This record gives sequence, C-alpha cells and structure tokens, in this order.
Amino acid sequence: MSVQIGVIMDPIESISFKKDTTLAILLAAQKRDCLIFYMCQSDLYADQGIPCACMRPISVYDDEAKWYELGEEQDRDLSSLDIILMRKDPPFDLDYIYTTYLLEIAHQKGVVVVNNPQSLRDCNEKLFATQFPQCCPPVLVASTSQKLKEFHQQHEDVIFKPLDGMGGSSIFRVKKDDKKKSALGKIKDAILPDQEEQAAIISTFVRLGVLVWSGGILTLNYVAIPGVPQQKIDPTFIASVFTGVLASFGIQTASKKGDGTMKMNGNGAGAVSKADMEKLIEKATQTAPAQTIRIEQAPLQLTAQAPKKEEPPFKM
Repeated sequence: MSVQIGVIMDPIESISFKKDTTLAILLAAQKRDCLIFYMCQSDLYADQGIPCACMRPISVYDDEAKWYELGEEQDRDLSSLDIILMRKDPPFDLDYIYTTYLLEIAHQKGVVVVNNPQSLRDCNEKLFATQFPQCCPPVLVASTSQKLKEFHQQHEDVIFKPLDGMGGSSIFRVKKDDKKKSALGKIKDAILPDQEEQAAIISTFVRLGVLVWSGGILTLNYVAIPGVPQQKIDPTFIASVFTGVLASFGIQTASKKGDGTMKMNGNGAGAVSKADMEKLIEKATQTAPAQTIRIEQAPLQLTAQAPKKEEPPFKM
C-alpha cells in the first residue's frame, strides 16, 4: 500500500521551479510511488477538535513549463495521512503558530509530522540561534528604537533584520558614519511598522465605505434614476450618518434659513464661500466638459443640458 504524504506549502503556482526545495522533495517522493496531497495553510481547520484539511491530490513534474497538476478537492482528517510535511515559509506569525497546534493534534494521533510542531514553535530560526553565542556575533533582540541606537553606538557596524522576515527582505546594514536619522528611520518603517498609521488607513477606508452606502440610499430615496426602483424610506437616520461621515473628512453641510438662504452647520469650519465655489467652478471648466444640472421637485430629477456658448458652463 502506498504511503500517503500531505504537504503544507506556499501556493505551488508561485514557487520558483529552479530552486524550490519542496518541489524537489515531492519529486523524490513521487518516484517512490507515494501518494501526495497538497494543502495551503488556509486549507486547515478543526471540526469538533479533529484537525482536518481541504486537500487535493497532486502530481509533480520536472518540467519548468508544467511542474504540477491538481486533482479533485477532498475534505479529510489529517490523521488519515501517514506523513505531513510542514513546508510553509515564514513569516512566523499567529497563523503559523495556530497551524502548528493543529499539526500537533495530528501528531498525537500517530501521524509523522516533519518537522515536529512543538519544535517549529520553540526553535524559531532567528531566536533559537541566540542559544549558541559561541557560533554567533554579538546579537540584540529588541523592539525599541532606543535599544537599537545603543547597540549601533556600541558596535558601530551592525545588521538590522526583522524576526519574522524571509528572503532577505527588510535587512539593513548601518555603518558608523551613516546618519542615524535616515538609517534608523528606514529600520523603524520596515521592521517596526506604525500600528496607529495602519489603523488610520483602515479607518479611512471604512468611512469611505459608509459614505458610499449612505449616499447611495439617499440618492435612491430622492432621485429618480431610469430603470432603478425608487426607494421610499424615512431618511433621517441615513442622512445623519451621511453628514457625520462628511464632517469626519472636514466637509460641512448646509441647511436652509428662514429667508431662503443657506447657512453652514456646526462652527463653520471647512465652509466654502460663494466666491470660493465660483473659483472652483471656473477651474473645473478648464479641465472637464461642462453641463448644467437642473433640479426639480417631487421627486428630484437630474437633467443634463448642454450650456449655451454665451453662458458660463455652471449656474449657481
């Protein structure tokens, strides 16, 4: 009976054919009539505490034009395999750690897991090396800029690299005469990412999504669009969400006063005057086709009209 081998690896379609060692291992196993099942890290899951995976049988070829062929997907218990090869490349992140937990359960059920899941966690390839100082140059593992600066001042010519990186990415050599600000700035950007900045970027995307959602609902409620059923809802809540998101971008909305003129809501911050608007319109007409938009009541309709030659392209 053939030995069944499962392999957890990076997407096989993106590997380097000429130098990928996992492919070499699979070619050797196939020559020995082993049955091979392919998995990515995201294919693993636990069902009622049983480690499973969506795996696919795979055939591999020593051919740069076509080095693999996948079969039909199968949902299987990991313990049904004889051997599991954990060949996923770093980063050594939480997903990697969770994968070792699932593999450890399979290992306890008798599956040979290479390498041992606990050893994969305990023997991080960079931290584990520090246990053998006689074989290493001076090493500092730290996450603060102050410690990095002190280490550089002490040794003058140092190499900075992240713990969870791979492939030579984000590695910097800082010599004695390098400007501290530029060198350590690069290190901080590459190795110590600004979590607040990432959160701000995510927040902006979320706000834009809410803006599009609320604006779309209000449009369907008030504007007749050919071919789209008009929505009749109480817009009070949606309008408040819409104006609130606009305010978060520094855009103030306007309301009508008793005399029929418009006033800015809030403290007026970010308000656009008529003169400013006229300047914006004049600038826009220089770079874009112009049209006049007429607004009519009950319901609102948007009707495009070509401007007359003697008239300005926009009307206030």
